[in-house]
Amino acid sequence: MGTEKTKLATKMTATRTNGETKKVTENDVIKSLCKEPTAESRLNGLKILNKLSEKVSFLREKQDDLNLFIASSDETDRKIILQNAQGAFLEISNTQVTHKVLDVVLDELNRITEEAEKEFLDYTI
Repeated sequence: MGTEKTKLATKMTATRTNGETKKVTENDVIKSLCKEPTAESRLNGLKILNKLSEKVSFLREKQDDLNLFIASSDETDRKIILQNAQGAFLEISNTQVTHKVLDVVLDELNRITEEAEKEFLDYTI
């Protein structure tokens, strides 16, 4: 890999700027594309990382809440209520339906939490 870097650094390309020929290495091009981070860009990156952290924490809390709900109720006394913004609601108390709904919610919440955790771990400031 070291020889590839050497070849890359020594390979020259010519560009015209105002009629003059200027020699630029490919390494110079790569450096200009990967500029050193500024204080402002790092602060913005830190803000984003904090938001991602809040998202993961929120989702973990929701997982805990759901797990407590499932553990604290036996299947015969569960009731799920869906309500829209206008106040209309639908009450579900059938044990088979509530069990299936909770399974779907739990699976989806686990998937979303895993994605958020991966996004958090993969983020680079």
